[in-house]
This record gives sequence, C-alpha cells and structure tokens, in this order.
Amino acid sequence: MRLTIEHKTWYAYEQQVKLSTQYLRLTPQNSVHQQILSWDLDLPCEATRTLDAYGNVMHVLTLDTPHQQLAIAARGVVEILDDGELSPDPESILSPLVFLRATPLTLPDAAIRDFALRYWHAEKPLSSLEKLMDELLLKMPYQPGSTQVSDTAAKVFAAGSGVCQDHSHVFLACCRSLGIRRAMSAAISILIMLNTLPPTLGLRPGWMAIGTALISPIIRAARVSIYGWR
Repeated sequence: MRLTIEHKTWYAYEQQVKLSTQYLRLTPQNSVHQQILSWDLDLPCEATRTLDAYGNVMHVLTLDTPHQQLAIAARGVVEILDDGELSPDPESILSPLVFLRATPLTLPDAAIRDFALRYWHAEKPLSSLEKLMDELLLKMPYQPGSTQVSDTAAKVFAAGSGVCQDHSHVFLACCRSLGIRRAMSAAISILIMLNTLPPTLGLRPGWMAIGTALISPIIRAARVSIYGWR
C-alpha cells in the first residue's frame, strides 16, 4: 500500500520571541515494514540532522532572530509492505526490554486500572484495546490548553480532558495496568494520537485508517514474538 503523507504544524506566540529551538522527529526511515519513496521537510531555515538515542532521525531547528510565528511541514510518499513481502532484519528491531522501564507520566492509579479492566478481554486483545481507545476519547474529550506537558496520566484522567500526549499517556498507563508490555502498547498508542484529532476537521476516519495500516505490522510482530497472540 502506498501512502501520500502531508503533515503541517503551526506555532503562534503571544509576543515576539528572540530564540526558539525545536526537536523535529518528522522523518521516517526504511525498514522491513516500509520503504520511503520520497520525503521532504519544509522549514523556515536550515536544521541540523542527527539521530536520537532510539535511532530516530531528528532535526534540530533553531531560530535566533525575532519571530512570532513558525510553520513546519513534512511530506512524502511511503510504501507499506505486506506480510508476504517482509524479510527478517534483526538489526532494525529494538529490543522490547527498552520499553519495560517505568515512566512517571504513565503510572496507572486505581481509577485507570478499573477503567482498563472494564473493556479488557484476554481472548480478544486487539479489539479490546481498540474499544478502550474509543471509550477513553469519550471519557477524556480533546480540549487544547487544558493540561500541561508535565501532567501525569492519573492527573489528566481524573480531570477528564486533555490533548494527544495526555490520551497517549493514559492509554499506556491502561496497558501497563493490564500487564501489557510497552513494546505493544507504544505501537498502538499511535492510533490514539490519530484518534484524538478534532472531529470538526473531517479527517479522523481517514487518519485512523492510515494509522491502522502503519502500525498493524508492528502489532502483529509484537503479538507473536512477545505474547504468542495470533
């Protein structure tokens, strides 16, 4: 399946700022699951390309002249490979042990555990997690400006609203409370970030389909290699 992708981000400041730095992880890489046919970044000035600790391509963009707005765009064409086209490449796979570390932002509390258990059926793991995502969006409507980046999953869940990062943190906390390793839940969390697009944009169904296609190979690999799910 070939996907044509275009992503745009706009920053607007209440007043002019003299200096800003952005760490951009907007460049996908070739892997056993996908081939990048073309990819471009449209940035206001040249950025420094490097790799982060996980091997992701990262661009460091620094603006050192006064500015009040900033526009960033990424676009390209990606070929998603079917199972029959895949060949093992152990060097391109992160060890799942990387994702077993506890993080303060995704620690579950009793309320999150009760919520996750309400929709979990061990015999239907994938459909259970999809249902959990849908219910989480109803429980925590998308509301820009309602939280801070340092807010924990427990705090935003109790508040009952949040943005993409908050939905991801709570979803990961739900998976952790269910005993699901983050190698699995981190992949599926891509879906919930797409799921939280405001419905008024009219893009949510299409983005959800794209998100499912992008992570389905990761989900299948995680289910088989880690849990034995088929």
